[in-house]
Amino acid sequence: MGKKMSTETVETEQATTSVADNDVSNSAYDEAARLADVDERLGNQDWYITDVSEEAWPSGDPYLKVKGTLLGHGTAIADLTLSPLPPPEEMANLKTWEQGKQFQVKRNIKIRRQFKELYGITDPENQLKAGQIYAIKTEKVKGFIRVKELRAKSQISQQGVSTAAVPF
Repeated sequence: MGKKMSTETVETEQATTSVADNDVSNSAYDEAARLADVDERLGNQDWYITDVSEEAWPSGDPYLKVKGTLLGHGTAIADLTLSPLPPPEEMANLKTWEQGKQFQVKRNIKIRRQFKELYGITDPENQLKAGQIYAIKTEKVKGFIRVKELRAKSQISQQGVSTAAVPF
């Protein structure tokens, strides 16, 4: 259909157009330019768990890696990392811990509470399984899509989703 004739002209079945006619300031490009920084994988999503595995940090401490795809976004993936919570008596020292560890502990507490309150899941290490679907909110961290928080199961919106895959 589009056959390059020279560096100056492109011939199509409809017309011959000079490359110079494709001025980037043309209003036909406005919508695409406006959406250039919009990543539709971020925000409210339906998340289908594809893999749950136990792994270890370089320190040897264990964590649960939960991987899944964002329904309605082809092969877009998002993951969740859950570390065991520190004992309650250690929480008094939270502000003295390395910043990354503080962040991870706070995120773990938030996500674990959401699993319990929204889905009745009290033991994610043993209750999360491939094939389950959750309503989530995503964010991008260091170029990767991550689960930021859970949303109520009533907010799962993907058409045709089997309710058997939604934990109740």
